[in-house]
Amino acid sequence: MSRHGDKSKTGTQSTLETRLWGQNVCGTCDWWDGDDSSRHGACRRHPPHPITPTLAAWPETEAGDWCGDYTATVSVIDYPS
Repeated sequence: MSRHGDKSKTGTQSTLETRLWGQNVCGTCDWWDGDDSSRHGACRRHPPHPITPTLAAWPETEAGDWCGDYTATVSVIDYPS
C-alpha cells in the first residue's frame, strides 16, 4: 500500500501509469500527487517551498519529469479470501 492514502491501488493501474510503467518518472512515483488526465501534479517528497512569507507550495511537475528521490509506487492486490 502507498504511504499516501489517496494513492493506494487495488490491483488496477490508471492509463497514465500503464504508459509510464517501468520508467522512474514522477507519474509512477509514490510521492507524486497528480492528475492522470492533465499529466500535471505536485511532488510531495519534501515540505512545501515558501513562495511568499505567508504562502508555500509543493513543486509542480509533469508525469514524465524525474529527480533523484524516486520511490516506486507499491500496488496492493486484493486476493479473494
